[in-house]
Amino acid sequence: MPHENITYAMEHGVATITLNRPNKMNAIDAPMVRELIGAIDTARDSDEVRTVVVTGAGRAFCAGADLASSASGADPKLPWVTRPMRLEPLVGLGALAKRLHAFHKPLIAAVNGVAVGAGLAIACLCDLRVASRQAGFGAVFVRRGIVADTGTTFLLPRIVGVEKALELMWTGEIIDADEAQRLGLVSKVVAHEELMPAAMGLAMRIAQGPSTAVELIKRVVYEGLEANNFALQLSYEAWAQSVCVQTDDFNEGVKAFLDKREPTFIGR
Repeated sequence: MPHENITYAMEHGVATITLNRPNKMNAIDAPMVRELIGAIDTARDSDEVRTVVVTGAGRAFCAGADLASSASGADPKLPWVTRPMRLEPLVGLGALAKRLHAFHKPLIAAVNGVAVGAGLAIACLCDLRVASRQAGFGAVFVRRGIVADTGTTFLLPRIVGVEKALELMWTGEIIDADEAQRLGLVSKVVAHEELMPAAMGLAMRIAQGPSTAVELIKRVVYEGLEANNFALQLSYEAWAQSVCVQTDDFNEGVKAFLDKREPTFIGR
């Protein structure tokens, strides 16, 4: 499917999805939602893709929903900043959020600039966030007279804690990359020109790992966070381990250990 609002590239097991409306600070409109969902589905279904990096073109990561596009009625079939969309989680931004949240492979956000509103939510829906020193983060929904959405009320408290999440959502404050790192919102802050090398280096390192184990680690961690039950978590781990020990990568890992060398995983 041709893309006009994003780009999609794959190299060394890493798919890179770039939000590509730089003249609009990568604000999300209906066509971009459709293209992002399509790209996520492509990465999900590809055996070659082991890790995904999401970033933005130009000076912004994502400025949130395109209010101007919605107000102009550019796509009446999918009005996502109108009342019906905000109340219906299965269309528009809600559908995109559900796709990202259900994605079973590692997701890394390379935050190159401002990530606000739904843009902040997209970053939070990624498992890891690497930020340029030019990045900024804000739950600015309240400035538009609306509740934080696109999963922000679920995600942000789990990342920075309830008290700080409420403060950010109530004030709409935009914080810089260093403050985001201090809060645990990002794991690494680098110079702007080092952002993509840092994000891609991390992504490729993960992609070279045993893909079954990598994906199951993600699944077991998130299921454990939701269940909040230690005994149940042990059973999750036992089930995941029973799957891993049947893989060729497990055999390679053990053999490499005995041979005193680095393993070469093949993803099965």
